[in-house]
Amino acid sequence: MTGAYVEYAQALFSLGLELNKEEAFFTSLTEVKNSVTSEYLEFLSSPSIKASERLNALDTAFGGKIEREVLAFLKLLVEKRNIKIFPECVNEYEKLLLDRKNVAHAKVKSAVELTSVQMHALKLKLEQITGKTVVFETEIDKKLIGGITVIVDDTLIDGSVSQKLRSLKEIL
Repeated sequence: MTGAYVEYAQALFSLGLELNKEEAFFTSLTEVKNSVTSEYLEFLSSPSIKASERLNALDTAFGGKIEREVLAFLKLLVEKRNIKIFPECVNEYEKLLLDRKNVAHAKVKSAVELTSVQMHALKLKLEQITGKTVVFETEIDKKLIGGITVIVDDTLIDGSVSQKLRSLKEIL
């Protein structure tokens, strides 16, 4: 079962494609996501504040600064009492945009920093596996002991020493 954020993101992405504005929409979405706080989202979802005040707050904050369709999207989320899922909507929209561009997003965790040669080899291997261009987000995680874990789109590849030790423990 998909979350409501998936349906909202798909609807906005479809509109972006139709208007040939999918990149501009993403820029606006990212701008909003980077500028709103959890407190602001709480304010926008508060039933004790009139809907008109919450919608006016969006106009004041973002009117003329972002794509008008994205502003309308934000207002829809407020009206439907779904504004709290906005960050997930942006993440899903990004996935749709990357998929459209045939790009896979990989989160790489390693026990130590990977060299540029290792990163290049990993990139080539992942591009071969996925058939897509791969972009990385890297993180050092000392808990891994050694090796790496990679999440490409929604697939986990666990090549960490800690995972190998857990597997060995199960066998014994």
